[in-house]
Amino acid sequence: MSKNSLDLRGDQENPRRISASELHKLPRAEVWTTDPLYSGKDIVYSGTPFVEILKARGLSLSPGMAGIREIVTMTVFIEAADGHRAVFSLAELCPDFLDRVTLLADTKDKQPLPPGEGPFRIIAPSEKLRGRWVCQVKAVTVHCPDRRPRLRLLVDQE
Repeated sequence: MSKNSLDLRGDQENPRRISASELHKLPRAEVWTTDPLYSGKDIVYSGTPFVEILKARGLSLSPGMAGIREIVTMTVFIEAADGHRAVFSLAELCPDFLDRVTLLADTKDKQPLPPGEGPFRIIAPSEKLRGRWVCQVKAVTVHCPDRRPRLRLLVDQE
């Protein structure tokens, strides 16, 4: 497996691997922010809106009332290579609920993410403390109450 790919696993049929080049074919977005380590320095992260990866894998985000009720009960658990973990509500990642984009970023200022941050990083632009800006994303699991994990994404760390 390539270092720059995600394994998509879970109870969905036909688990598959998505390479960095396949991620680039999904819708892309940019987030402008400032670097907390170098106050005032502007940074541009680009990548795939996280919800687009979930949709490409087959996770249904139906807008009907039954779909909405399911979306607001689901959680997305993110694990990093260094053990850092974070949780999002699926609704926080869905543009039908919030006017913000959470990215699975792969570039910073038009360059690949440096080894300490990449190959993939979660960028949650509206967060002040950046506790869920997970570097070196290793695995992502979507959970639905009273069911086994719906989808699991793994990053090879060769």
